Amino acid sequence: MTPDQSGNPVGGLWYGIGQSVTPAEAVAVAKRYQMIVLNSWDVDALKAIKKTNPSAKVLVYKDLSSTRSYSGAVDNGVDATALPSGVGYVYASRNHPDWFATDSRNRRIEWAPSYPGHWQMAVWNTGYQQYWARQVTDEVVAQDWDGVLADNDFARLQFYSTQLIKGTGSADATNAKIRSGLDALVAVAGTRLQAAGKLFIPNIAEARLTPGRWTSHSRFGGAMEENFATAGQNGSILPLDTEQWTEMLDIAARGTEYILLITQGADLTDVSNGYASAALLAGAKTSWMAAPDPDYAQPPWQAVQRSALGTPVGPPAISDGLWTRHFADGVVAVNPTSTTKPFDIPQTGGGSGENHSLPPGNAVVSVSQ
Repeated sequence: MTPDQSGNPVGGLWYGIGQSVTPAEAVAVAKRYQMIVLNSWDVDALKAIKKTNPSAKVLVYKDLSSTRSYSGAVDNGVDATALPSGVGYVYASRNHPDWFATDSRNRRIEWAPSYPGHWQMAVWNTGYQQYWARQVTDEVVAQDWDGVLADNDFARLQFYSTQLIKGTGSADATNAKIRSGLDALVAVAGTRLQAAGKLFIPNIAEARLTPGRWTSHSRFGGAMEENFATAGQNGSILPLDTEQWTEMLDIAARGTEYILLITQGADLTDVSNGYASAALLAGAKTSWMAAPDPDYAQPPWQAVQRSALGTPVGPPAISDGLWTRHFADGVVAVNPTSTTKPFDIPQTGGGSGENHSLPPGNAVVSVSQ
């Protein structure tokens, strides 16, 4: 569902990378979504979606930071034709072993045990950057994807491996080398894809840790936050109390880049916090989903996405830590603080409305009756 259809101001997102998607499965749900991400082998589903919902943007998943050696990515010693990465494992091993990141003992860095068969690449290597950008752009253009969802634009290797990159003496130095390399890779790939008329949308992990990173890395079409409206400490809802949030608000207000948002979990608090926070960013290029399962196996849709709030009647506002935004037919409120906050739900047709209180770390979506 695109913004403003049926009164829902937040576009639908489908991060459909958990399993292969058949054309029939895609057609059955395609009209719900403004933004769809599929694997590179789901070209038939891409074509079916475009026929059913031409306004939807359909991106192909590609990993910025790893190449893959597990079955399906490599079979019988040969790279698959359709890859989840920009560089094949066999190709890199035979032709550019220097593209693999190594530790002080010259061992390649596998994201094991959590992600076996994923190998950290030397994202700072200019040859790797240029090859990734060229291969991915050529594929996107040839198959007529709208662009790329570039995964693993991350800030810390320690989520995947405890190894340190050769030449660095600490985790901080390893992370700084990776972040700097990704800064360059994003620029190279984004520039090439943008010149081809395609979107480049990285999945930025922990952008809140580096002020300016969200703005910088989203400049070629947009960015994704895969852990949106996550519960923090003392009632906080990440990233609402960080510089990243300020950057997201600015971009949403300009409407220049896409903002893709995923809230992990599907209980009532997760969904309310995620949707209401996304509504604060609502605009023509904002889309959201809640992920009941981390494997992204099923097309997501929540009851709250039928909320007929209507169009925004003003920007989001904050008062005493409480965020609110008013719409033609309702209001959302988000309390990312450690104390209960009072707020009013306006009456239909005007009036002082009803007085309510919102506990710490909670949100509400109220549609006028």
